[in-house]
Amino acid sequence: MEALEAFAATIGSALEWKESNKKLEEERKLETLIFDNLSELIMLQDHEHRILYANKPALKNIGVNLPYLIGKVCYEIIYKRSNPCEGCPVDKAIHSGKTEEQEIQTPNGRWWFGVGVPIINEEGKFDKIIDVSLDITEQRKIEQRFKAIFENTAIGLVISDKDKNIIDTNHVFLQMIGYSKEELLRMKWSDYTYSDDLAKDVELHDRLVKREIESYKQEKRYIRKDGTTFWVRMTVSSIIKDEKGNFLYDVAAVEDITDIKKKEEEIKCLISSQILMREIANMILRAEDENAFLQGVCGKITGLDFVKFVWVGLKVPNSFKIKPVSSAGFEDGYLKSIKVTIDDSEQGKGPTRLAIKTNRPVVVNDIETDPIFEPWRKKALKRGYESTIALPLIYSDEVIGSLNVFSHKKNAFGKEEIDLLNEIAQDMSIGINRLRLIIHRGRMWISKK
Repeated sequence: MEALEAFAATIGSALEWKESNKKLEEERKLETLIFDNLSELIMLQDHEHRILYANKPALKNIGVNLPYLIGKVCYEIIYKRSNPCEGCPVDKAIHSGKTEEQEIQTPNGRWWFGVGVPIINEEGKFDKIIDVSLDITEQRKIEQRFKAIFENTAIGLVISDKDKNIIDTNHVFLQMIGYSKEELLRMKWSDYTYSDDLAKDVELHDRLVKREIESYKQEKRYIRKDGTTFWVRMTVSSIIKDEKGNFLYDVAAVEDITDIKKKEEEIKCLISSQILMREIANMILRAEDENAFLQGVCGKITGLDFVKFVWVGLKVPNSFKIKPVSSAGFEDGYLKSIKVTIDDSEQGKGPTRLAIKTNRPVVVNDIETDPIFEPWRKKALKRGYESTIALPLIYSDEVIGSLNVFSHKKNAFGKEEIDLLNEIAQDMSIGINRLRLIIHRGRMWISKK
């Protein structure tokens, strides 16, 4: 009985082993079928890079059969090397004990994305590594073509995410903005957008992220690293989305249009100047009162975009005093708080006296630092005046006063602005001469009567 029981147990174990072995064999066939039909190259290696298994794509790539490959050292048989390839993910996984991945280029010039995965045994240790490699040579070629286009296009390109972080940019934009690529990749595009243009840009970008629009165009200003401002025309498109079509990244195509804007401003200023000069000419012909004429011209001058305040001062007869007779713009009590003379006192050394004395325009392009404006500096800066110009007014070949124009901008008075204001001052002088000549002739007529 004991012998029979032992024999029965043996038979039972043998049958169980046969059934188990059959299942195991079927599983191995299935695994082999799966591995052989993958596009990835898969090999099993030990700690010394000896090959224990390779699927059909790997064998085809190497050009040998499996029996020949088994037991061979990977880098010796495949790459004819005496040591592992630089950056080999399998070698990295052997040393780190964790999954490693790496893009590497093999000696034949092809690019691979490789993954080394340690196999952990029942004791928590590993002695085998799965080597998975995917040929990404064509992908690399596409990336290189895209990179060449990205870098060599004539306009600036900036890629950013939904939170406005800069992801990538080309050298054209770096030249525009003045930052290095490393600096820019730590920034958001809102960091270098001019404050007055930010709200509109944020609104449009938020609509892009929400998929309400696919793209938008905008003219805006950027601030360079050195603090200067320049105009750009940009087209922003949502180019990278997830599998559900949700926004991931956008690309902004940026063109520097500062010169175009400058030309537009020049044309705009030219048209405005022509209109202004025509209006002043009509005022000269129709004027009947000198003070009203001067006040009217001052009002017209404040229509220029660089002008904040303007006033006319005339010499007081038999005195060194300058009397304000008309003004326009943001004055805020300035004229009552200052004293201007044409003598050698502190109040007589400013641009008004110099303009009257030299019969030439006198420019102070930075009130904060120019020493000739010291007596009036604090009061001027308090009211937002950053620069000024004084232009002589002439009656009967004598300088009788000055036209004083203030701007809220530093360096506001370039050649074009000076030429325009000088022409206005000359027209004002013509108007003064005409009105005073009319008065003089009237008095002469009365005296004859």
